[in-house]
Amino acid sequence: DLKYTDRAGNLYIDIPKGTHVLHGYDAMGYVRIRKHAGDDYMRQDRQKQLLVGVKGQIAKQWTRFPTFLDAGVKVLGNTFDMPEIAALANFARHVPKNDIKLGALPTKPGRGSFLLVDQRKAKRALSEYGLVDDDPATVAQR
Repeated sequence: DLKYTDRAGNLYIDIPKGTHVLHGYDAMGYVRIRKHAGDDYMRQDRQKQLLVGVKGQIAKQWTRFPTFLDAGVKVLGNTFDMPEIAALANFARHVPKNDIKLGALPTKPGRGSFLLVDQRKAKRALSEYGLVDDDPATVAQR
């Protein structure tokens, strides 16, 4: 079983062992858990799984979009307004699952428990995801 309490974050999780479909508060709580030191990578993986799952649900149940939109506003608070969330959801439902690439920038140890982006390896990682162009002709034109 997964039991987790974070009073400061107002997060209380109690999930029995096994595979579950989580909704709303439970899903957000699960992806926010920081149970152990160094757990940030597992936390990121849970967040990625949630985003892909939400995208899948929006695509499968487009008629329930108003429900998803309302939940998005509640979860995201003032981060995005309703038209922005609607635009993101509409965009997400048209992106094929195979076109979604999830990853993390390479890091190296910093001071204390901090991690620093490994700048030398970061460009290669970004290039693999098509986020930077390594073509010398293109770089020369900038």
